[in-house]
Amino acid sequence: MRAVALDFGLKRTGIAVTDELQLVAGALRWIESDQLMGFLDGYMGQYPVEVIVLGKPMYMDGTPMEINQNIDLLQQALEKRFSGVKVVRIDERFTSKQASQTLHQLGVSKKQRQQKGNTDVISAVLLLQGYLQARGHGMF
Repeated sequence: MRAVALDFGLKRTGIAVTDELQLVAGALRWIESDQLMGFLDGYMGQYPVEVIVLGKPMYMDGTPMEINQNIDLLQQALEKRFSGVKVVRIDERFTSKQASQTLHQLGVSKKQRQQKGNTDVISAVLLLQGYLQARGHGMF
C-alpha cells in the first residue's frame, strides 16, 4: 500500500506518492485544490493507499499559520471520505524554501521554478520524505 502527501494550498495542491513498499517518495503532480477530492477518489480507486500525509504550516516561533484551519477541514473530509486511511500531520516549515532550492540544484530554469505548481509538488515530496524518515524512527 502506498503513502500520499498533499502540500495543500487554497489554490493548488502538490501531490507526492510512495512506491508500494513505502520506501521512496516521488512527485506525482499538482492540481487545483477544488479538484482534489475528485482526483483522490480516482487515484485511490486505482492504487491502495495506507496513509495520507498533510503538512502543518507553522511560523518560525512554532505558532500555527492561519491556513491550518483549512487543512483541519481537509483532514476531517479525508478521514470521513476515506475511513480506512490514516491521515497524519507533520511540520512543514522550510519545505517551500527547500523545494525552490532543490529545483535550482536540478537545473530547472528560473521561469519553471517560478511556476508555483512545481514548488508545490516538490514540497509534497519533502513532506513525504519527512514522514518516511520519522516513521523509520518510530514517530508514527
